[in-house]
Parts: sequence; C-alpha cells; structure tokens
Amino acid sequence: MSVPFSGTLKRSAGIGSAIAKQLKLLNLKPVKKVVIKFDPFAENVTATRDFLFCMTGSNVQATNLNCKIKTEILCDRSEPTICFTLNDNQSIMFKSGNLTNLELLQLYNKHVTPLAAEDKTSTTVPQTKSEKKKKTGGKKR
Repeated sequence: MSVPFSGTLKRSAGIGSAIAKQLKLLNLKPVKKVVIKFDPFAENVTATRDFLFCMTGSNVQATNLNCKIKTEILCDRSEPTICFTLNDNQSIMFKSGNLTNLELLQLYNKHVTPLAAEDKTSTTVPQTKSEKKKKTGGKKR
C-alpha cells in the first residue's frame, strides 16, 4: 500500500521563468559573507533552502570568488534568517520565514545587487598602429 501523493510536481511556467530571470541578475560583488540559518524540521524552511541552493550555483559564485557562504543548522525552531555582510561591513538581514524563493531573490536584487560597483570601462579609444607611429614620430623600435 502506498501513500497517496498530495501536491504538484511542477511549478507553473510563470514562476519558473521569473525565478530564472532573477537568477540571471544575482550578483555577489558587494557581499563579503552570507550566513543562512534555519531549522530543517521547521515547516517554513523550504524557500530558505531553495535560496541557499541558488546562492551556491556556479554562475552566481563566479561573480565573487571571495564571498563566503556559511550555513548554520539550528534545532531550536527559530525563524529562518539570511544575513549578508557587505564589503563595507554593513549587514542586511532577511527574515525568510514567510517569504517564497522568488520573493527572496527579488529582495536581494532590489537591495543588494545595486550596491555592486559598476565596472569601470576605459574611456580611452584604442589606438591603431598608424596613430601610435604618429605619436612616436614614426620611429621603429
């Protein structure tokens, strides 16, 4: 005798594509350390564990190889929390007990990702060989 399954096996395509969109925007550049605390036996921990899975993806970790991700497993039925320590030693804490994975990703992209230092592109125009010769006076080395 088997236990009947109650629930869905798939997410809707809208939620899946929204999560994929948020994952592409995820950037760990402004973050020095991430501490994720949860009780695995609590009822409202699924979204936090999914967020942990997203944060440990190779594409996300490639954005900042120096970012440390630490997981603390608790057994005190406390609310799951995610604490981000930024490069300037400020802290941002998410209490993720009543949030979904999509909401956690949206909050991260709203509050943390904009803090990433924008890449400083060089404003100088690349020079051609003829322009370099003009500057050096046409001398060959």
